[in-house]
Amino acid sequence: MLIIFVCLLLIINSCKATGGTSHEGSRRDSAVQAYLHNIESDVWEEDEKACVEATRDMLNSVTNRTLWAAWIWDSMHYPTGVFYGSRFQMGNYDQCLNPPWLKSHPNLATQYCVVEVQTAGNPRKMLKDYNPYDNVSSYLQTASKSGRHFNKMFLSLCVSKKCQQKTVEKLSRLWLQGTHFSHPESRDYNLEYCTDNSTGKYTFGFIAFFGVIATLIIMVVTSTIYRTINKEKSSSAVGKIAECFDVQRNWNSLFAVYPDDMPFLNGIRTLTAYNVVVIHISLAAIAANSVNSLDIDETIFNSSFGYFSLHMDLVVDTFFVLSSLLLTKNLLGINGKGIFLNPIKRYIRLIGVFAIAVFYTTAVSTYFSSGPYKVLFDER
Repeated sequence: MLIIFVCLLLIINSCKATGGTSHEGSRRDSAVQAYLHNIESDVWEEDEKACVEATRDMLNSVTNRTLWAAWIWDSMHYPTGVFYGSRFQMGNYDQCLNPPWLKSHPNLATQYCVVEVQTAGNPRKMLKDYNPYDNVSSYLQTASKSGRHFNKMFLSLCVSKKCQQKTVEKLSRLWLQGTHFSHPESRDYNLEYCTDNSTGKYTFGFIAFFGVIATLIIMVVTSTIYRTINKEKSSSAVGKIAECFDVQRNWNSLFAVYPDDMPFLNGIRTLTAYNVVVIHISLAAIAANSVNSLDIDETIFNSSFGYFSLHMDLVVDTFFVLSSLLLTKNLLGINGKGIFLNPIKRYIRLIGVFAIAVFYTTAVSTYFSSGPYKVLFDER
């Protein structure tokens, strides 16, 4: 009897384990099967069949727990946080484009695509009170207190390189059919970009930038050595150029202390300049919708910081007023032609740094940065 009882316990535990595994497997594969069913039920044109076949092969391989396919599937995710104002559903950019077998199996290479999804219609202002029993479609057609819209998001997909623009837009629509965003109202699907993270050839601007930087470095080093050897001030053109690029002279001039200086005003202006930078970074993050919209509303309308956030122009105005005051003070102490030459010298001194920054941003920065946001904002 004891042996029979032990055998029955083993059979029961075996059945439970098998049933649990089956349940977990079905739950894991349900999303894959739903997406596969949506793809097979749709109508595809002849030039889209290569992409569809590659996608179908990937989904079937996910069901079989094949690593390369599960790797692609794991790099994507359904929209989350949209109701809270999270607009960007970017998945995992690096995982999609950099599988460890990319060189040995180039046929498994993928591309990372971002599609802008927007519900048709203009959002209306949100009521003060939320109705928890309201329809999802009605909520998505409203706007937050600060005017942020919920009817738009950016959805990322990791797809085969065989996929074209119109096919990616269709796949994104079918992807959302398996979510709570599958409501029937019309939506617009517009492909923002697809990338395989290939850098491509260096442009002339890239090469020219480093040529300019190398030339400036050579001039600085040469001028500093020249001025170190020839300490007497020279009136020749070579001597004046060397004086302009001499590191030691410029360092002493930058940190020189004059009797009529107002260090407290310079200190306040430095603090306001720092705050101006922080404000612009914050405004850029808000404008790009890279933060949760409802958090922004909470900060602006329901916090002690909110009043200041609505009057950040005071910091900028303070910086300009102090800068104008200090500039005027310097001009009042200059006589003759210097009053006209001083602003020109300041302009020449500042425009060089500004030109280098613009040159780097437009011609070089794209080669030293990557990621979904970078490509999206470059395209825009």
